[in-house]
Amino acid sequence: MYYQGEDAVASDQVFMTHELASDTDILPWHFDRQESLKFYVNLLPVTLDNGAFQYDVGSHREGHLIANNFILQGVPVGQIPNDIPEEFLRNPVVIEVDAGDLVVFDAAGYHKAGSVSLGNERMVIRGHSHPLPVVTYKAKLFSSNWFSERFFNIQKYLGPKVCRRWSARLYNKLVLTRN
Repeated sequence: MYYQGEDAVASDQVFMTHELASDTDILPWHFDRQESLKFYVNLLPVTLDNGAFQYDVGSHREGHLIANNFILQGVPVGQIPNDIPEEFLRNPVVIEVDAGDLVVFDAAGYHKAGSVSLGNERMVIRGHSHPLPVVTYKAKLFSSNWFSERFFNIQKYLGPKVCRRWSARLYNKLVLTRN
């Protein structure tokens, strides 16, 4: 199993999205802050013309590193900077699929959904699986995440600008390791 014998929860929530024509990408390059496998069932054929999913193969290691670095510093999940500049991409691929196809990926990898051109649409059913315990955006009272947010929240003391600077330094270190 992907989570190496850890307990996991599969799709406690399922989302359906329906995107119409837009000049901007549905989502920019980013990684998901929570550890998860994401599942897309495409209800329509998906190409570059209607917001094809794109993934930077191999980037999941860096996404995990960045997210875990901030979590260990006590930064709440929802405040972890997760947008990725295009110059950090190494192996981006476009995933074009037929209606009914299932796409499964490690959401820590850099990914995005492109733009939908005029006269097109995109419909996707999306679900997630997470290892337990799930690191959440809003910690439950007295949970380990709550204690971490309450007593070890570096961002609370240093402010978001300093944490973003730390994130930039981490990105710079990653660039050095890539070369």
